[in-house]
Amino acid sequence: MSINPFITIVTVCYNSEKTIERTIKSVLSQQFTDYEYLIVDGVSKDTTLSIIQKYEPLFNGHMKWRSEPDKGIYDAFNKGCKWASGKYVWIVNSDDYMEPDALTKIWEVDQQQNTQQAKNTILIGRMNYISVDGTLLFVSKTISSEDLARAYRHDSMGLTHPATIVPKSIYEKVGYYDDRFQISADIDWFNRAYKAGIDFYGFSAVVTNMTDGGVSGTLSLKKESKDRLLSFKKKYNNTLVVYLHLYRWYLIAFKNQIHRTLRKYKISNKG
Repeated sequence: MSINPFITIVTVCYNSEKTIERTIKSVLSQQFTDYEYLIVDGVSKDTTLSIIQKYEPLFNGHMKWRSEPDKGIYDAFNKGCKWASGKYVWIVNSDDYMEPDALTKIWEVDQQQNTQQAKNTILIGRMNYISVDGTLLFVSKTISSEDLARAYRHDSMGLTHPATIVPKSIYEKVGYYDDRFQISADIDWFNRAYKAGIDFYGFSAVVTNMTDGGVSGTLSLKKESKDRLLSFKKKYNNTLVVYLHLYRWYLIAFKNQIHRTLRKYKISNKG
């Protein structure tokens, strides 16, 4: 591994014994090896650390880990991003897992860009959404510039965060995740990056698998609405505009929840 590897993969975890072994093995199986793998644990009480320690020697120096208290998932994200020494930083959560040739595909996309583009462009791949029982729910689309612009206007998530690969230099320019948020700091970060004029590039390769029912999927609408209120206050200066956007978000959130419920119902009936 070089002093400054091509990419740093960051996994944050807390009591992740049921899923983190699959995540670690998906990194270990990569044929492309110019990476470092950083695991940031929040002082797990289960067997998570034992699993990490079991696999550490197999990485031949590519893996580093630490276990210490944090203020939540976004504080842990920030620790990993700041610790990273790679050109790119990719956050792969402890209940997600990479596609076998993911790093090779990302490297190929990077090589298609010139040096200046690669330094200043966020890469967005595609992602499989997987149910808890392992069923493929759907595959995310290739993100376009129109998708990003529409998401920014509508205060939504313009990118598939688990499939987003960010140059370390962009974190240093835009800043890290606002840890006041419980589940929406990635949306806030996207808004800040987009507003700062950062370039995004969506590519067609599927690079990761996200298990349905993670942090964003399990917290209540009430908790998520607090995040959205904070986000709108940061983005807009007018109180009336803030609450109009919050009202619109409630309508969209209920509509999306209905769609998710119907999709799961159709899948369960097929089984």
